[in-house]
Amino acid sequence: MALLKENGDLKVQKTTGTWVTIMHGVTNFQVNQDKIFAQQGGSLWQKNGVAGAWKRIRGSGVKSFSVEGDQVAVILTDSTLHYKSGNSWPLMLRNVTAVDLDGDKFVARQADSTLRIKTGTNGSWRLLRSDVRTFDIEDGVVAVVQNDGTLRYKNGNTWPVLFRNAKSVVYDDGRFGAIQPDGTLRIKIGPGGSATKWADGALSFDFRVSRVGIIKGAEKRLCLKKIPTGACSLITTGVKTVQVL
Repeated sequence: MALLKENGDLKVQKTTGTWVTIMHGVTNFQVNQDKIFAQQGGSLWQKNGVAGAWKRIRGSGVKSFSVEGDQVAVILTDSTLHYKSGNSWPLMLRNVTAVDLDGDKFVARQADSTLRIKTGTNGSWRLLRSDVRTFDIEDGVVAVVQNDGTLRYKNGNTWPVLFRNAKSVVYDDGRFGAIQPDGTLRIKIGPGGSATKWADGALSFDFRVSRVGIIKGAEKRLCLKKIPTGACSLITTGVKTVQVL
């Protein structure tokens, strides 16, 4: 597990269970396999493993980023989307507000709420939907929350409804998770499963397999839960974001 504290400290949990701070002043991060990426202001840094040395891969202008394998994509403060190619950063798309990578696919949301996808850096952009508030893609599955709060997933050329009144979505290994406007966290196993309640007062979350990390309340408490009706074990407070590994 890795987490970003509200004070900008990036912490990772070692295999021994102990937590170690690996960078200060962080605004965003992502762990991908053995690589750790951290954003400090407009700069993007990378290291291999907890013991590795930090290397700055982008010096300025970064607003957000996404990583998959060896591929890195960044959105700059002017809303242009670029990918890393050696020491250069070719332009991919303009007016981008969010990006996610999955395998060799790039998925980008633009300021007009359109969601576009392309395969590989040389592929052509293709429109997926035109009414997207937020989205997630993993293992080829695309899930979106529409501007009206409806949660859908892509099934061929159709977009079946999973449930309504959602603010955010995370997809992993056949499970769809979403926070509703009242803070209720629900997780649905497969498109036909029930949207089971996992928590009240959730601000954000992440999950992998049977572990769900939930940030709750004014104190931004991070707790870990393994079953819907089980206790949520407190890990720490003052947490901005979490990634369950």
